This record gives sequence, C-alpha cells and structure tokens, in this order.
Amino acid sequence: MKFTLLTATTLFVSSFSLNTYAFCTDSVAPTVDTSNYILDSQNGVITDAKNGLMWSVCNHGENWIASDSRCDGSAESVIWQSALQSSTTTSLAGYDDWRVPNIKELMSLIERQCAEPAIPISLFASTENEAYWTSTPVYNTGTTNLVWAVHFKEGTNIQRDKSSAALIRFVRKVSNAN
Repeated sequence: MKFTLLTATTLFVSSFSLNTYAFCTDSVAPTVDTSNYILDSQNGVITDAKNGLMWSVCNHGENWIASDSRCDGSAESVIWQSALQSSTTTSLAGYDDWRVPNIKELMSLIERQCAEPAIPISLFASTENEAYWTSTPVYNTGTTNLVWAVHFKEGTNIQRDKSSAALIRFVRKVSNAN
C-alpha cells in the first residue's frame, strides 16, 4: 500500500499557499469529486453544485483573507447550543441564512483517501483534526444530551454531549441537488 503526504499546493493546482497537509493513499478511490465545488475566492465560500450547498471555507472564528485566498485567525470551539446560536447571527458572502450542517451534509465532505484531516485540503485547508458539530441529535439512547459530530482526523462520525465543545463549519442551501 502506497501512502503519500500531500500539501494543499501539490494536491491540486490551487491559489492556497498554506502549510496544511493530509496523509493520503492512492489505494483508496477518491470519495469527493472536487470538480463539483466552486470556490468564490472573494467571499471565502465554496459551492457544492452536486448537493446544492454553499460552505464556509473557514472554520467559525477564522476570517477569510481574500487577497491571500486563505483563512486567518483561530477556530473557535463552542458548545452545541452556542453553535446553533452562532449560525443565526453569521453573515458571510452577503447571506445570513447560515446554519450548522446535518450529519449527512457534513459527512459528504469526508475524503476517504486521506486522514489528518480526512477532507479535500485543496478546498478546506484550515480544517482541523478535531470534532465538528452537526445539527443532528442522537436518537434511541435514552438521553437527549447527545448530538452527532464529525471528527475530521479520520473522517468518523461520533456521538458528543451537547455540553462539550467542538468546532463549526457553516453551510447554507443554494439549490436543489442534481
């Protein structure tokens, strides 16, 4: 099995010039078709044409630097209720209908070829090897305190207590999926 260390600048021809990397293998077929994603480098958003979703390139707490096409600052880890509240007050690229993604939407970003992080780093270079909140509660556990999160270190979904902290990547619906 051949493993490769890829950087954002060598994975795809890109305007990103970050020191972000992922461990990727060519023995696993790619699971994310990056040609379906359109970067708006002025506003720091990426549109997934296949699923009809627009994603924030940066984590909550970071700022988009258009002149460098990169995120700056520190990602903010918050409890689940704060994540939901932050989405209602967030305005990006002239839109104010951002929200915390559901489990299915956030898992659609997982690139099974890569780990640490398990995401196309050419699109989301500031993704951390940490848990990110979803809006999806965990059912049938006898408790209402658990929510699904996605851990981007290896691309797994995990159950997380609402009072614990995690990162956020905001999303909004732009059209019906193809």
